[in-house]
Amino acid sequence: STIVDGGLHIGTLQPLQPEDLPPSRVVLGDTSVTAVPASGAPAAVSVFGANELTVDGGHITGGRAAGVAAMDGAIVHLQRATIRRGDAPAGGAVPGGAVPGGAVPGGFGPLLDGWYGVDVSDSTVDLAQSIVEAPQLGAAIRAGRGARVTVSGGSLSAPHGNVIETGGGARRFPPPASP
Repeated sequence: STIVDGGLHIGTLQPLQPEDLPPSRVVLGDTSVTAVPASGAPAAVSVFGANELTVDGGHITGGRAAGVAAMDGAIVHLQRATIRRGDAPAGGAVPGGAVPGGAVPGGFGPLLDGWYGVDVSDSTVDLAQSIVEAPQLGAAIRAGRGARVTVSGGSLSAPHGNVIETGGGARRFPPPASP
């Protein structure tokens, strides 16, 4: 199956009582998820709160700030998944997914200045036999405060950034220009 345009978003950033929004568990097999630039979606896949997502096979592409974002207690299992940046960001953004001034509309980090394949804060992400590519500034994986990330097999790459970036608010600067 294919999910296109704004991507897949599970949970909410709004403060709700646990009984207002019971946790969801979503399982996707061989599914492609794409957040096209015109959608302005901060991530192709975002999971918030006490929700759980399992992706077994498939491709995750796009998002202004991240391919996959897990926050506030989310649990994400990625097996045999491929996560890539995709097309250029929508209007107002600079290469790598950030917007001038270091803020991402509806985004995930106060000092984000690149694109993250997987962005994790106060959540758990397990990657098994998956490929994560961050082609521009940013990182294949950003492990923020309270992140728990397990990688087994697969490939992580970020030729112009960090494969794994840790800590909340770490800031990357572009490499110096060659003479």
